[in-house]
Amino acid sequence: MQNTSIATYAVLVPGLTNLTKRVRYYGFYTWVLEQYAKTVGKDSVTEFQRYVRRAELLLAYMMADQFPDTKGVVGSQYAKKHLDDFNIVIDLANGADREEDKKTYWKYSSGAFGQYYQGSLVAMKLVDASKHNPHIFVATPDLGRELCACFEASVSDDSRERFWEAVTKGNIDRKELVFFSSEFCLTIVPIGSSERSFYRTLFFGADFGSESSAGHCFFRKETILLYLSYLQDTDRFSDEIFFWDTFYTSAWKGHHLQGRTASNGWMYYSLNENTHFSLETFLWHLLLKLEDGALYLPDALELLSQEVIEAFATLMAIDIGEDITFQTLAKAICQSGFEPFNDIATILDDYKKSPAIASAKALMSLAKMYLHIESQFKTLTEYSRLYRMDREGDCLLFYTWVRKHQDLSAKEFIKKLFLHKIINRHLEVAMRKIRNRNENTLKFIFEDNQLKLVNTFPPVFTTPRIPSLHLFLEDIGFIEQNSSILTTDGTKVLEGGINE
Repeated sequence: MQNTSIATYAVLVPGLTNLTKRVRYYGFYTWVLEQYAKTVGKDSVTEFQRYVRRAELLLAYMMADQFPDTKGVVGSQYAKKHLDDFNIVIDLANGADREEDKKTYWKYSSGAFGQYYQGSLVAMKLVDASKHNPHIFVATPDLGRELCACFEASVSDDSRERFWEAVTKGNIDRKELVFFSSEFCLTIVPIGSSERSFYRTLFFGADFGSESSAGHCFFRKETILLYLSYLQDTDRFSDEIFFWDTFYTSAWKGHHLQGRTASNGWMYYSLNENTHFSLETFLWHLLLKLEDGALYLPDALELLSQEVIEAFATLMAIDIGEDITFQTLAKAICQSGFEPFNDIATILDDYKKSPAIASAKALMSLAKMYLHIESQFKTLTEYSRLYRMDREGDCLLFYTWVRKHQDLSAKEFIKKLFLHKIINRHLEVAMRKIRNRNENTLKFIFEDNQLKLVNTFPPVFTTPRIPSLHLFLEDIGFIEQNSSILTTDGTKVLEGGINE
């Protein structure tokens, strides 16, 4: 189910990832690639990687020296650790150039450029593989070189020359770091500069490569506007990581799907995430039980379902008879309130007291989400497929399964849930990964009709790029630095009074 969440936020926030934290790296890398092409130009992957890695490390040393608290700086931990090793001259080559068994600032051969930023830069049509060597990258002739020119306009000729000279030599006088700080700082994109305007235009523009047959390609722009409006609404804002749940809560209060917009995508993402987290809670319950020893499958199903029923009866203070169906139970649950997230928010705390209580709250959340979304299955299914967000085993397929089994008794329903959607599903997916990728993700094994523990893990959420987007919006001047307060430009964007 996490695959669906990942596919969904990839559509909604294209062009950045959870690992691309600072927008100015986009301009910095296009400049580095142009400098390499113009001043070195060798068709050598080793040489190309050496220059990129040295440039990254030099920037990391400058940020660590002058702006040590800045988030999202590539190689910052290494730079902070080794900065005081150099009183006069910083040895860039020693920390950046790869040699066998030598520890450098970054393990991956082409640095954070290759591991973190390259994919996003390619997706935004800013860089591309060289025609002569697919492992060497160049700025694209149009957007890439345009951004490079904008970046150069923000940095004086002298600063650029001295920076590149240090990269070429492989060392730099530590006092030079102060000189670079005002123009190369990752969080300072000069106000009124062509560089800042370029980033704004780029990220408010079309989602390159994301346009589906439906022709909608402005999910990123819509998401930015939705996020800024979320921050501006102090009654609604609590934390950036709860942004996506606001759309599901809004729909929960009677706002139906309205066309093909990003808000509907975030609602679908939230539904999938909370469904996935609830189901992982049941798996977690099973794994915790297996810590006490192996269980025969029939015994495990009986034990787990009975524990959930008893915990549920305690939470709801109602008697659950043998004949009560899951659908009847779900309706009783919904009478206590419609928002499921309060129950989900306490699951990680509840397991310390009782895994069964955690599963009971997960069941309550699933029941609430199912009854609320049942009438919109068709609309949501069409939407998710239209924009290629859905993957095998998404939340809607799960709720279709629920509808098929809703007339079972509550206890039988819970047994089937554990068997079909937790035990069988986990084994099926894990065995597929072993077969296709030689990757063992089994948390339990099943042999001789017994379930045996491999290891235990708690339920987790995915991270849908919003923290990275927040930092980008700080860097281009729509959110105040290190806060959640909109700038004047951020407010004007929402009012339509500024040219994005």
